[in-house]
Amino acid sequence: MELFGISLIMFLLMSLFSFLAFGAVFVFIIVYAVKQKSKNDSAPRVTLEARVVDKRTVSHRHHHNDHMSHRHYYHYVTFELQDGQRTELRVSLGEFESLAVADEGALTLQGTRFISFVKNSEEWH
Repeated sequence: MELFGISLIMFLLMSLFSFLAFGAVFVFIIVYAVKQKSKNDSAPRVTLEARVVDKRTVSHRHHHNDHMSHRHYYHYVTFELQDGQRTELRVSLGEFESLAVADEGALTLQGTRFISFVKNSEEWH
């Protein structure tokens, strides 16, 4: 009987620890997202000459209680600035489809937030 009591206490402690760890991670993610949004909102908009050097799509599957799953797609474009620095930004599907590797133009961003990319026909300087 005593072994059952110790096992039950261990199970309850492990369950509590798991719940607290999950909650801490959830809170951390929320705080990080709010901080990043605030930082981007307060950053100035900057327009720089850039070239598209890579594109990628990431998919995430979300399961719901109704036994349905939904897939979300996130689209990223890597831009190379004239000084050689690279930055990867999340873009909308429409922007993603309209851009091709080697496109050059004016990249406008605000912090880590993509604002726009206007293609030009001038050669890379």
